[in-house]
Amino acid sequence: MAEKGDRVKEEKGASKTSSLDITKHKLAAKASGEPEELYRNLIELSPDGVVAIDAKGIILVYNTAASRMSGYSKDEIVGRHFSKVGVVPLRDMPKYLKIFTSCLIGKTPKPFEMTVPRKDGTTFQAEVSSGLLKVGGKKIIQVILRDITERKRMEQKLRDTQEQLVRSEKLAAIGQLAGGVGHELRNPLGAIKNAAYYVKGKVAKSELAQKEPRVMEFLKVMDEEINTCTKIINDLLGFSRVGKPSVSPTQIKNVIEDALSRTTIPENIELVKKLDAELPQVEIDPSQIQQVVVNMIINAVQAMPEGGKLIIGTRDKEGFLEVEIADTGCGIPKEARDKIFDSLFTTKAKGIGLGLVVCKAIIDRHEGKIEVKSQVGKGATFIIKLPLKKE
Repeated sequence: MAEKGDRVKEEKGASKTSSLDITKHKLAAKASGEPEELYRNLIELSPDGVVAIDAKGIILVYNTAASRMSGYSKDEIVGRHFSKVGVVPLRDMPKYLKIFTSCLIGKTPKPFEMTVPRKDGTTFQAEVSSGLLKVGGKKIIQVILRDITERKRMEQKLRDTQEQLVRSEKLAAIGQLAGGVGHELRNPLGAIKNAAYYVKGKVAKSELAQKEPRVMEFLKVMDEEINTCTKIINDLLGFSRVGKPSVSPTQIKNVIEDALSRTTIPENIELVKKLDAELPQVEIDPSQIQQVVVNMIINAVQAMPEGGKLIIGTRDKEGFLEVEIADTGCGIPKEARDKIFDSLFTTKAKGIGLGLVVCKAIIDRHEGKIEVKSQVGKGATFIIKLPLKKE
């Protein structure tokens, strides 16, 4: 019995010793800084960029995700003032210094978006949130950077899709109305144009033209506005009935000359023709391609209200017959260049955004391409590429 009791005492003693050892281990682990190491590991494993800045603006922590986003190594960032590193745009520095000061006094700013420059010169979109921490009696500002570049790209893609859907719905309505309305308006406009021409001829030979010179000016305005209306109707009709081209071997020089005969080039615009008469014939629908050339000549003329130079050239290049129509007008802004062939997009006060859409539809049906080059203030160049028949 005594032996059994001694054994129970020994087991209790061993258990007590074991519990004490575990407690001591925990205390030792806490004293050794294991929780701090765990915190550091969590920061390093975070998919978001984590930056810690002291009250003087010196960067203390710059985790792996932040380094990956920006392209800067930790050695290039840690220990420097946040305003002296490349990840903060200089032009916005006053704004971020104000946010930094607000954080120091305990005001937590709302999360905001910013464009962050990378080391290689590119940028990424980030959502930034910040807050004040107190560690060991010191103020530390923690900044979280979340890369939202892909999210912004998807949002833009969604907006573009929605805009395209709206345009498609508008085009469906236009397609239903274009044919009937276009034909109904074309005849009255033709009658008005003929009447204006007749009145203009009579007035020009009368004393009224001398006494009231503005009468002739108004008749000229009427004629120009009728032409504008006629072009809109033609665009509507062209959009509603662009069909399969009826192709035949054609000399492109003849098509361009016919197109020029259908357009009026103002006296303050110099026309330069560089038409190669030795070019091979190309398989096209002459009337459709003429429509494209007329539309682009009109666009070029409208881009040069103060005058300039219109250059039309042709050449055989890399299996394509190219028609180049260049002007020295106002040019096309970069943000509009990718949209000029979108339905209902226009930069003109009196345009409806169908002229170039029709042009592209016609060239696409000819298995060709249209390229655009432009510089604001220096003009624009449209290059129509029509495939040559392979021998």
